[in-house]
Amino acid sequence: MDGGTIVQHIEPDADDVFPILAHPNTVPQCSIDDTGAARIDQPRSVGAPCHHPHMALKFFNGLSGTLAIELTEPTENVAANLSNQRATATAAIRALSFTLNVFENGDLRNLTVDEFDRVVLELPMLNLRGFGDPVEHEAPNGKWFTVRDLATAIAETERSTRQQSQWFGGVDVHHIFFEGIHEMDDGVWEIYWGS
Repeated sequence: MDGGTIVQHIEPDADDVFPILAHPNTVPQCSIDDTGAARIDQPRSVGAPCHHPHMALKFFNGLSGTLAIELTEPTENVAANLSNQRATATAAIRALSFTLNVFENGDLRNLTVDEFDRVVLELPMLNLRGFGDPVEHEAPNGKWFTVRDLATAIAETERSTRQQSQWFGGVDVHHIFFEGIHEMDDGVWEIYWGS
């Protein structure tokens, strides 16, 4: 008791997933809102966790992401009257990075530490495919992928397979804007890239 208020202290373990409902008989029925945050709708009987396995992926798929590709040779115009660029047939990838931001109030901002640490996919292993062969990734803790883990897996997938892509005769440097990942019928998760 703290004055007239009952106070319950909770010490979550490192493996606990938020939100945590501190009630002896119920766990919350959860959904995800338009911002990607978990929302408690109503309590239900103990027995199921407060999250759907892929519920928080909506937050991740709503982030703005850009792939930066550095080539061994300069790009060229696709056509004289277009500003679209293409890689030459002999150009190779020298470096590649993937940056995520939150689009908020009409502008981009950096993710917070809590957002980077948010669990977004509860799988111990993930097969990701961009424009090349699928690449297998193990969850760092063997249980789930955070935003940071998944962003790293996407960058590693593209770093090792983007060279297999072809767009106007060279590596695809045009489709670099992240549009989410989606599970395919074969169990591989496809990375969607826009221009």
